[in-house]
Amino acid sequence: FMYIITTGVLLWALAIGIHIIRNREHQVYRASSPTFLFLILLGVILLAVSIYFRIGRRTTFTCMAPWWFFGIGFALVFSCVCAKNWRIWKIFAASRKLGKARGILDIHLLTRWVVSYIVLEVIMLTIWTVVDPQIPTYSRSPLLSYDEVQIVCESNQGLTLFIIFCV
Repeated sequence: FMYIITTGVLLWALAIGIHIIRNREHQVYRASSPTFLFLILLGVILLAVSIYFRIGRRTTFTCMAPWWFFGIGFALVFSCVCAKNWRIWKIFAASRKLGKARGILDIHLLTRWVVSYIVLEVIMLTIWTVVDPQIPTYSRSPLLSYDEVQIVCESNQGLTLFIIFCV
């Protein structure tokens, strides 16, 4: 059932992307910064794609790939939303002073916010992948019969992940 919802989200994101491309010259879309809209959609697509790595045989790649896709997708969406909110705040703050808002160009926001969030996320994921990656392990569950095992993804040291994200 989750894969059906995920496929629906991907189709929805594709439809929204086509709609933005067709209407990008409209005043509302230009004011909304199509670049940010596309980056948010890319982030949503990466978040949705992370679900598909849960299908099939478990390998070290399929254990770590969902975390990479989810992490980078989340960082994209979150950084774009933060950058847009910062820009709105700057515009309103400048309007109170009857001045012009400075430093709110899309390219500067992309450089300052989005790239920094993505770089930080990639650094944390790289450290995790190198130091203590999740690997497929066999596990017995009380819910399974005595001769059944399940393959789950686990890190050798759960404390490593906690330390990485606390730093």
